[in-house]
Amino acid sequence: MKGITNLCKFLPIAIALIIGAPSLHAQITEADQSQGERLELDKELTHFGEDWSSQNVQTPYEMFGIHRLLNNPGSMQSTRDDDPEPVWEDGFEDPSLWIIDGPDGFGPNNGFSITDQTEGQITWAITTPIMSESGGNYALFQNGDPNNPATVLQAGPHTLTYSESIDISEIGAPAFQFNQFGARFFEIQAVQVSEDGGNTWITIGDNFDIEPLTGAGGSAFPNPMLRSYDIFPHIGQDTDEIMIRFFWDNDPDHPNPELFYVSYGWLIDDLAILETPANNLEMEATFYPPLSYATPQVHLPIDTFGFSCIIENNGGAARTGVEVNVLIANIDTDPPTIVYDQMVVLDTFQAGIDSFVSFPDLFVPDLEVGNYLIEYSVGVPDERELNPANTFEQHRFVVTEDLFAKGPPDVTDFTLGLTREDDNWYWGNMYYISPDASEKERTLHSVDLAFFPNNAEYQPGDGALLYILEYVPEGPIIDFGSLNADNETPPNFHDDFEPVAAYFIQDDELQNAGAGQLFSIGGENLVDPNTFQPLDDVVVMNPGKLYGAIVQHEGNALFQAYTDDAQYGISVGILHTVSAQGSFQYFGGFTDVSAPIVRMRVGDIENTTGSVLRQAIPLDVYPNPTSDILNIDFEMDAPSELEITVYDITGKVVMHSKVDGHQTNNIQYDVSSLETGNYYIQIAAEDGLRVSRFIIAR
Repeated sequence: MKGITNLCKFLPIAIALIIGAPSLHAQITEADQSQGERLELDKELTHFGEDWSSQNVQTPYEMFGIHRLLNNPGSMQSTRDDDPEPVWEDGFEDPSLWIIDGPDGFGPNNGFSITDQTEGQITWAITTPIMSESGGNYALFQNGDPNNPATVLQAGPHTLTYSESIDISEIGAPAFQFNQFGARFFEIQAVQVSEDGGNTWITIGDNFDIEPLTGAGGSAFPNPMLRSYDIFPHIGQDTDEIMIRFFWDNDPDHPNPELFYVSYGWLIDDLAILETPANNLEMEATFYPPLSYATPQVHLPIDTFGFSCIIENNGGAARTGVEVNVLIANIDTDPPTIVYDQMVVLDTFQAGIDSFVSFPDLFVPDLEVGNYLIEYSVGVPDERELNPANTFEQHRFVVTEDLFAKGPPDVTDFTLGLTREDDNWYWGNMYYISPDASEKERTLHSVDLAFFPNNAEYQPGDGALLYILEYVPEGPIIDFGSLNADNETPPNFHDDFEPVAAYFIQDDELQNAGAGQLFSIGGENLVDPNTFQPLDDVVVMNPGKLYGAIVQHEGNALFQAYTDDAQYGISVGILHTVSAQGSFQYFGGFTDVSAPIVRMRVGDIENTTGSVLRQAIPLDVYPNPTSDILNIDFEMDAPSELEITVYDITGKVVMHSKVDGHQTNNIQYDVSSLETGNYYIQIAAEDGLRVSRFIIAR
């Protein structure tokens, strides 16, 4: 991201992420009933964090694709060197040929301009000029500095128009090509053409396929980034002349009114119109089949993989013998070892269209522990494409010994988090337990989580509740229609879930872990979800059932860390919160914000960690209900300091105190300050803890 400043790092404002199109799987299955609704919901979510990512050094199989390297190495070179001479090209050498227009108040700092600046601050966020082939002048769009809102012109659109008509009569399938640099925020960056002298304009391409650069993800454009848009599908067959312009405006779906019309900057150069290359196959979208990014080896084979993708023929001619391939490779070896391969051949693929490809065979992933890659690719044997890097797409997954996770298991600290405003909300992941797993392999060893305190809202004592829930209907696909038939009922009380265990995530655990750091809750510390007393034994999950590790929040005191490393095609988690329509609803998650950091490890607790089940302290509380005084009876083997904590039903600490040196005793605890409702009281000592529920009634 050299040469450009991330907006979320630069501004003291939380940026909301707007979800784009529904996932590919929404187009091919009805398994996820919540895809449409979740798009509007995410506009109201608040994100935390910054994009600290950098460009990692890529291996050859990441740069060129495994299938191409092993089977068709001659196709790795682009056909760009074979392109015919342009019928028109321009590098802004003569600025007088360009017409700059915009709303009242537009000018060089609030609109398009043509410049040759190479040093200093080019825009508020960009310090590097576009590395164009022609050098010299280039076009620049900017709109003030959002850190000084008065400099941002709150109006649009802005245009940069070539003043003369361009003769395209000598080519049958014209395309417009240019280089760009900058980044996209929530804005329209588009190219338009007119075939009637500028009276009407048609958009032939834009940057909406590029993720906005926010704290939730995205990145700056490569410098330079080549863009090529086909003109011929948008104009009449008899059109001999066109006009062309660049267009900028605020995105009408912008999620944050405080940042309307904000732009990092858009730099443009090296324009050309030329014959559309015949060979321009691209992989547009692919389906990610695993239910989890990381799955224990014994639990993976039940997760049968199906494969599908959408391919495009953006070339100027129909193609024959198009091969669409999917493979799975073990990438712990060099070269990668292909463990599965399947191909579909299209006899004819017409120009200017896309095609949905469904692979007929399913794959049972009975694999060894290790790191794996799924690769989709498209091509014609012994033929090159315009953009070879766009002909394949890769996804990773991991086979582990004992860990379920929705993101890379080797990542233990996080920089992105998510919260909700002013409601009691639940978010977590679902994991499927194999029918063939042994009791040890079904034992819940621990749950790993990560959070960020919200500095503006977080108070000492704030925490959250973790629930382990068994999904009552048959899995592994969640029926959101059934869940939303009783949408107001939260997961821990819903008929479709059976509570198995619970745990109070307390303030000291969050503080000890640190912001964004992974910490573990041992299975021996889980409590009964109904009585909140210690469990009599470890949790052994039932074979062939789906289990949720779900976190209950109150308001926005905590950001819950999340991963966007895998774009799941089906629901792999549960979100229960207020919808855009103002009522509670169950959602399957998000397209871009794929899953929270709530991992689940299985295995023998004592053999793995050396720990034993925490001793239960005999505890009675009465009267229950009470209005003012709660009597607490308890006994222990030896005198011990007691820590008494009272939580409300959402897990928020409402009272806390310490009592020294008790063994067998009665404490009269004044709870008269509490409002009417349900509460939990926890007594913690050196040798164990006990939690009981009580009611305040008046």
